[in-house]
Amino acid sequence: MKKIKIPLIIILVIVGIISCLAFYQKLFKETPENIMTRFKKMKSYSCNVEYTIKNPRCTTVQKATLKSEGQGNIELKFDDGRIFKYSNKDIVLSNENTKEKFTLSKEFDKFYKLSFMENIRELLLLNGENMKVIYNKEKSLGYLEIEYQLYDNNKELNKCKLFINTENSIPVEMIIFDDTGEERIKVDYSNFVVSKLVR
Repeated sequence: MKKIKIPLIIILVIVGIISCLAFYQKLFKETPENIMTRFKKMKSYSCNVEYTIKNPRCTTVQKATLKSEGQGNIELKFDDGRIFKYSNKDIVLSNENTKEKFTLSKEFDKFYKLSFMENIRELLLLNGENMKVIYNKEKSLGYLEIEYQLYDNNKELNKCKLFINTENSIPVEMIIFDDTGEERIKVDYSNFVVSKLVR
C-alpha cells in the first residue's frame, strides 16, 4: 500500500507543478500581443520628446514636451517657444517669444504627428498583418520592435520602426526612414507618464 502511495504522491506533485507553471505562463508571460494591447489602450499621456532630423546637408535636434488629453487634443511645446495645439479640426501654432499665433489646417503637419500615440495606433490598424513585429528581450531592457508603412505618399517619410518597452508598454524610440531605407527622423521618448487608459 505504501509503495503505491509514494509514486502517486510524486505524480500528483509533478502534475501540480506543471499546472502551476502553465497557469503562470498564461497569466504572466509577456507576448507581443499583450504588449501591443496595453500600448493601444493609452488615452491620455505626457512625455518629453527629442526629434533628430537628418537630411543630406545637416542634422537638427528639436526638444519638446508632448501632452495628449484624449479626443484629439494634443499639445507639442518646443524649447524654442513654439507651441502646436492639435484638435480634430485644425492646428493652432503660436510662439511664446514673438506672441504670434496662426491657425493651420490639419494637413500642415507632415511628421510631428507621426510620433503621437493616436496616429501610431491608426497606422498599426491600417498596416494590419503587413507589420513586422520582433520581440527582443535583453538583460537591461526588453523591447518590442514594430516596423510599419506610412501612407502619406511621401518619399522622405516612407517606413517607421517603433520600439516599445516590454515592462510598461510605453514607447522608447521611433525611427522614420525614406523610400531608400535612409534614416530621416529619430524620436526619443523620455519621462513618459500615462494618465488615462481606454477601457
